[in-house]
Amino acid sequence: MRTPRWIFLLTFCSPCLAQNPPADPRGIYVYTEHLAQDASLVTQALSVAGVDGLTLLLGWASLEPSRGSFSWTELDQWMSTAVQSNKKVALAIRAGQDTPCWLFQAPACGAGYSKPYAGATPLSFLVSPREGVGQSTCNPETIAAPWDPVFQSEWAALLGAVAAHLKSAGEYQALTSVRLTGINRTTSELRLPAEMLSSPCTTNSVATWLAADPPFRSATLLSAWDQLTTTFLTNFPDKLFGVEIIPTASGDSNLEYPFPAIDDQGCAYQPPWPADPQDPNYKPTPCLNKSATPDQNAPLLALASQRFANRLSVSYQNLDLSQPAQPYVVYAAQAWGTAIGFQTNDYDNLQRAACSGGSAKPGPCTSSSYLALLELGIFPLGKSNPLRAEYIEVLPPDAISFPDAVNQAHRELLIPQISAGGVIIHAGTSGVASPGSLVDIYGSNLAGAAASAMGGSSLPETLGDVQVLVNGTPAPLIYAGPQQIVFQLPYETRLGMAQVAVISGGVSGAAAPLSVQRAAPLVLTYGANRAIAVNSDGTVNGAGNGAKPGSFVTAYLIGSGPLDNPILTGELAPASPLSHESLPTTMKVGGSPATVQFAGMAPGFVGLMQLNFVLPTLPPGDYPVEVAIGGISSNQPLLAVSR
Repeated sequence: MRTPRWIFLLTFCSPCLAQNPPADPRGIYVYTEHLAQDASLVTQALSVAGVDGLTLLLGWASLEPSRGSFSWTELDQWMSTAVQSNKKVALAIRAGQDTPCWLFQAPACGAGYSKPYAGATPLSFLVSPREGVGQSTCNPETIAAPWDPVFQSEWAALLGAVAAHLKSAGEYQALTSVRLTGINRTTSELRLPAEMLSSPCTTNSVATWLAADPPFRSATLLSAWDQLTTTFLTNFPDKLFGVEIIPTASGDSNLEYPFPAIDDQGCAYQPPWPADPQDPNYKPTPCLNKSATPDQNAPLLALASQRFANRLSVSYQNLDLSQPAQPYVVYAAQAWGTAIGFQTNDYDNLQRAACSGGSAKPGPCTSSSYLALLELGIFPLGKSNPLRAEYIEVLPPDAISFPDAVNQAHRELLIPQISAGGVIIHAGTSGVASPGSLVDIYGSNLAGAAASAMGGSSLPETLGDVQVLVNGTPAPLIYAGPQQIVFQLPYETRLGMAQVAVISGGVSGAAAPLSVQRAAPLVLTYGANRAIAVNSDGTVNGAGNGAKPGSFVTAYLIGSGPLDNPILTGELAPASPLSHESLPTTMKVGGSPATVQFAGMAPGFVGLMQLNFVLPTLPPGDYPVEVAIGGISSNQPLLAVSR
């Protein structure tokens, strides 16, 4: 009986069925906050060993200087530079202070501006970093509310134009990830003006939001976020997504909020500092809510984690050696299963990271202290904890000044890690396999990107940038992805406890154990614990399509014992002569013995065993099947019997 090819796809390489898997985002990225003045530094930083990518931060106004008219020069220049340097690209397009004047009504762009306006409602604010702490000035900013329908329409048009241009320029595939933006203030972080200050300027952002039409509410913001994320997904359906956050009450003053502190009834939350009711800067009419401000990020991140399942990362700026890595990022990983990332601080004149003194008195870094700063983000819960950042963003001068630290951090980000109990027989749960079996590895950072071995007369020992070593010997690979690897246990593997290690991107991780015994039969399954078996008419056995008593059935297994016609590791089983199981092989269906006609390797496959048998006489129904090889019993999935 010829083995159907779908058996291979269903049982061995189901992860391989995913088309165009997202690229691997891991690594050290150069962050481009000041592209115009730092162009030469950015180019130099990209050549530093260990730098993996470029975070390309562009402003909406520079991309679309007039409505519907785009300037692609800067985007193309840096995409080309990244491609030529073989670097990954994370694209961030900032609104907020980069909102174009034409989004509003005349004369927002000046008396001489004659091109079309979009007509959004402007909201004007004064903003200051870190709630004004240590600042001498405030900066004006005019934005539209994220739920403004004109803003939503124009932002969607922008993202559509960017995606279309990247595709037409042949640059789309070079894009690794896209930052979720559109709700911004002065950075690409997810935030809106929320200051209520009397120094260094008098400003009341809460009052402005309450006067907006419609006014700020958490539900209104969530609705805007829903539309924005849908737009990103529509235009970049196959990309990874990242979101930078400001945790509630973050920053040096511990008083900074990502969004205006307004409750669902339109009352302002009293911030955690003494408020003078007579202060003209603090008059949040019509009411004041004295309870604690709730977690403002949670609803937005919960929605994004569902929309971008397994493709979302949450990141935070300002790593600081004087305090732990921002715990909210860790919370996001634990609560919503997101990946995480960090950025070093820019305390030294917004150009370099400080390794002492915080933002008030920034102190210089050394190579060792800078590495410690990077490791603070790479291992936010310590090196003994498996949680690890996907990426760290660094400033160009620091990458140039501390190349050894950058290269070491790059290696640490890419170290493959096998989960506890993560080496098991393929499609099973047992950490026991036999020589020649297919085996699964589960963990993190196992591969840079998904790759599969499809076709050919033998399996490769290197797939993408991945190798698997069993007791130091390379093993053939079927599939390698960031969280799963499928490989063949070499026939030469000695019985007992084997050590399995992964090398990814040239970086080797710690080995994990796998018990090896002479046979480890596992009947392959699908659906609700049904045996993968083919009836005599060539159809798949299952509920409503059982095999008739006395008919011939073929079941598929892995974990065979020694063969009478040995097969080379990684080679397809031959059709002539067939390779038979040399150990005694028996089969029972519902406890009744079945006549085994052939037990051996399925021709044209690696590691796949087939068992041809005659079904015993049984009433219609579902029955457990059990195979024993050399006295070692298999699992007991169900086989359907018909009349």
